[in-house]
Amino acid sequence: MKVMLTGSNAALGRALSHFWQQKHTDDLLNCPDETCWTSVDKAQRTVETFCPDLLINCPNFGDTGAERQKVPNIGCISRTAFLWEALRQSSFKTDKIILLSSGSIYEGIEKKGAPIGEEAPITSHTLEDLEILTVDLMAYQYFRAYKMPIVRLRLFDIFDGQSGMVLTRNYQPEEAEGGLDLTELQDLQRAIELAAELGKPGEIYNICSQQIVPNRILAEKFKLNPQPLYSDSLTFKSPGSCKKFINLTAWQPKVYNFQNYH
Repeated sequence: MKVMLTGSNAALGRALSHFWQQKHTDDLLNCPDETCWTSVDKAQRTVETFCPDLLINCPNFGDTGAERQKVPNIGCISRTAFLWEALRQSSFKTDKIILLSSGSIYEGIEKKGAPIGEEAPITSHTLEDLEILTVDLMAYQYFRAYKMPIVRLRLFDIFDGQSGMVLTRNYQPEEAEGGLDLTELQDLQRAIELAAELGKPGEIYNICSQQIVPNRILAEKFKLNPQPLYSDSLTFKSPGSCKKFINLTAWQPKVYNFQNYH
């Protein structure tokens, strides 16, 4: 199986690439966003050359290599739009497209109450949330209009158990309340595999552990990612709910006692 991963300049994209290559012998093409997605023509040449069976779209908001590569800093929304359009116009059909979206767009993340499911209201709290929300909804429009096999996974937060680093977000450990709903990287990778196999195009699935790690534990146990995928510092007061994804795939994230986690 040929797998294409976009956003490999971001911390989460790099970690996923490394983890995927360790576990699989599949062909894997890492695509730095700056060089591949600055126009529909460039994006189409990339996808037509590789013809991926599975595309994993990991957003990269930083454009960290844009200046080095001497290409325009065009932003996440434009890059993703070029990618969707290139895939729509391509001469081959990708079996499944996995968009890694974010649970940060749920309106209820600052409210204490019931677990946050896929039906929760969505909004944008920061500029990056607005980009995430736009890409998320744009993916659904491409599914509805062109039947593109896009599955959206809304990640709450991802940590790498080996490095002890939160890969997706900055956080404010000085906050007395709240925390993050953390899923380990290897559980995310398994979720992507299951979504590629069983996920229904057009659907949204939360990926989370369904437990909150308090900010004081985050400050003691985890490293701050200097270049996170999402640089906002919002924290959750309610955990996410991934019952929909569990019911579909039987996926089970590891349950950690973060009080004792090293």
